[in-house]
Amino acid sequence: MADKTSTGRYRLRLVYLPRVLLAAGANNEQAETWPDPPADPVQEYFAARDSLSGGEQIAQGLRQEIGGMRLRIKGRSLPITAADRVKVKVTGELFNVVGVEREYAETVITVERVQQQVTSQ
Repeated sequence: MADKTSTGRYRLRLVYLPRVLLAAGANNEQAETWPDPPADPVQEYFAARDSLSGGEQIAQGLRQEIGGMRLRIKGRSLPITAADRVKVKVTGELFNVVGVEREYAETVITVERVQQQVTSQ
């Protein structure tokens, strides 16, 4: 596989939004939130879209087009977990991270669009 950085495919700019658990409430449950901008320094990454497998495309069709995609980000030890979110910097679209794979030199994340969001055009 050719180096994607030399072809310019790593051009989707993402902002990493880590999950934050709030203090336990009266029912002893912790609410989760994804502050934007995050409390820590803003972490931005450049990602490349990766193609989905045939099985994943069929599953998306059955789930009424959830807006899922797979993204490759340079770096193996990124702090991203399956409970976090990422935001596309240009459009403001939010995505839940639903899967994380760590390959030799990249982190591969599978994301699904957060439903019922309003983005600026």
